[in-house]
Amino acid sequence: MGATDYETQINNLVEAEQLDEAIRLIETLESVLLKESKEEKLREVQMLKAQKLFERRKYEQSMALFATVSAPPERVVKLFPRVIAGDISIWPEVEEDDQPEGDAKAIAKDEGIASEDGTGVIGGVEVDETSKANGESTGNGEPSDPKAMDIKTDSSGDATPEKAKSRSTTPELKRSPTTETYGSMRNIAFSRKYGETASIFSFGTRRVDENDSASLLANKDNQPVDDTPRPLEGEELKKATQELARSYLNDVRRKLTKYFDSEGNPVDPLLILASGSAHEASRKDPLEASFLTLDGVSSPEVEDPVKERIEKLMETCKLVDTTLFRAYMLIRPALVGPLVRIQNQCDPDVVSEKLREQGKFDDLVDFLERKKLHRDALELLRFFGQAEDDSKAPNLHGPQRTITYLERLKAEHIDLIFEFATWPLKVEPKLGMEIFVGDTGNSESLPRPKVLDYLEQQDQGLAIQYLEHIITELKDMTPEFHTRLAGLYLAVLSQDHTQAVKDTWHARFLKFLETSDQYRAEKVLGSLPRDVPEYYECRAVVLSKMGRHKAALEIYVFKLNDHAKAEEYCMRVHRSRPSPTATAMDSVTTETVYHILLSLYLRPPSPHDQQLGPALTILSRHGARLEASDALKLIPGNVKVKDLESYFESRIRAANATVTENRIIAALRKSHIVDVQERLLDARNSPVVVSEENVCPVCHKRLGLSVIWRLPTYVH
Repeated sequence: MGATDYETQINNLVEAEQLDEAIRLIETLESVLLKESKEEKLREVQMLKAQKLFERRKYEQSMALFATVSAPPERVVKLFPRVIAGDISIWPEVEEDDQPEGDAKAIAKDEGIASEDGTGVIGGVEVDETSKANGESTGNGEPSDPKAMDIKTDSSGDATPEKAKSRSTTPELKRSPTTETYGSMRNIAFSRKYGETASIFSFGTRRVDENDSASLLANKDNQPVDDTPRPLEGEELKKATQELARSYLNDVRRKLTKYFDSEGNPVDPLLILASGSAHEASRKDPLEASFLTLDGVSSPEVEDPVKERIEKLMETCKLVDTTLFRAYMLIRPALVGPLVRIQNQCDPDVVSEKLREQGKFDDLVDFLERKKLHRDALELLRFFGQAEDDSKAPNLHGPQRTITYLERLKAEHIDLIFEFATWPLKVEPKLGMEIFVGDTGNSESLPRPKVLDYLEQQDQGLAIQYLEHIITELKDMTPEFHTRLAGLYLAVLSQDHTQAVKDTWHARFLKFLETSDQYRAEKVLGSLPRDVPEYYECRAVVLSKMGRHKAALEIYVFKLNDHAKAEEYCMRVHRSRPSPTATAMDSVTTETVYHILLSLYLRPPSPHDQQLGPALTILSRHGARLEASDALKLIPGNVKVKDLESYFESRIRAANATVTENRIIAALRKSHIVDVQERLLDARNSPVVVSEENVCPVCHKRLGLSVIWRLPTYVH
């Protein structure tokens, strides 16, 4: 009749599996009446109830309760077979039915289980069920037929069968405690793996407490049933897994997302949970607070607490995501793709194995990319991309998927890009070049000298395409790239091509020489052949970039004999407004480019002849741009004045135009002065009335007798 303390009462209720009663008792008690923490004790009993509900196949209620109390993921996941829980499952890897016949008999002999052929053991003694049915001896010389057994009276007066008495008194036939409690090898392994929670499971027939709804299990005759835990299979496994993923794993995963930044890197849980204090955070969610609890934090064994907390967080995330992946593979394979494409912490070995078994190679590539296992993903893409049979992975066949993958890689993976971009460039060069010139953002950040060296090894045309892209599109003004492009143009032109192809390349080369100002002209000029006619114009353009106008014009006048291009050259130089003088190398100081051309026509170097016609054309069209005294000195004495009529007319018109222009400018300036003076008079003569009510708009004081200024409405 003595009072029992509350701790003992709670423990007795838990041992009796009256979990609802234990929960109500804990909720009723004050915290000071319990030795342990009330919250922790209540949470533990609720988790025991959730496990009991799971055992009763009430999966929805079980998982909802697990989620409510924030149960540790390992404690929940290990209730499932290995297909879902992996190595942490409480169920053995090899089931009893899959064992060899010899092993099964050995276990049956140890545990007292009858074999398929009717033979078995009880308490370590072999028994033949068929012989018992026929009334044969059971191994100790006595008949197995109950009718054949003599009924004797023991000392207490109770009638006891002789066989039963013999069995009860024979030491060899006594059951061991382990055998009597669990009954089978599977149950022994089950209890060992459950650890601290093994006591809530009953192995074999047990009593039923009608007052505990969580432990009530009876058949229609109100008789106890055999509720020995067995691994989930078939539809039961799918139902349980669906509730695990829906009610528990997704809820835990949502809680864990806060511990990762936008790049997917883990953050110290202490920074997230303990914005106020770690104690306050631990009261909100026990699962999240467990990340702050380390074994031996106060001891010097934990050198880096931050690293330990992050590792503990990552282990939990890995278990949750890997289990969720296994669950989706079992119940809804369509959800595997979205899971592996988002940030996740799934075990790569498990995911790779499962996806390969199911032939989901598209999802496997996405997963490997998300986990930054780029080499494995690219090798898989190369295998299926080059495979002749595309039936296994049709979406991965060909170079397109590999190119798309390489476009997403950054500069830090440049070696991988070079290694796996080779075969797409050989199969489809135009498509493969999108890796280096595509509008993806990553292509611009790639190291351009390395890319250029790689492409030049593959094909000079690809290197030219890349240089044209970075020079034209990306506006790269690096002189080395411009000079190298000129060298590649020359290399391509020196190869054997049809005349049409050569003309196309020559036009591109000439246009580049004219438009670019960044290549090293001296180096390019040294690479150009001197006596090859198709390179004459190219040499003239390069000489022009060097400021050697006389040498350039000599090519146009004497080698190309193209007076139109010579005149166009002078017009282009004049419009660009460079220094109008030639360089000291040409021994010219004050002469314009037109004067240089005129001197080449009228006083050509040996052995060229004088060209009076083109010279007179230059004088008539551009005579105004020449100094009259210098131009007339170059004209030979045998030239008639009539031939110079157009020149003089252009000079007179140019002089008159200058005088007229100066007069117009002077008249406009006078008109402007008169206009300004008139506006000044109007401003001065404008009346202004100032009364006592007028207030300054700036200082808001009455004007009174103060000196005031009136500003005009227009101020210049």
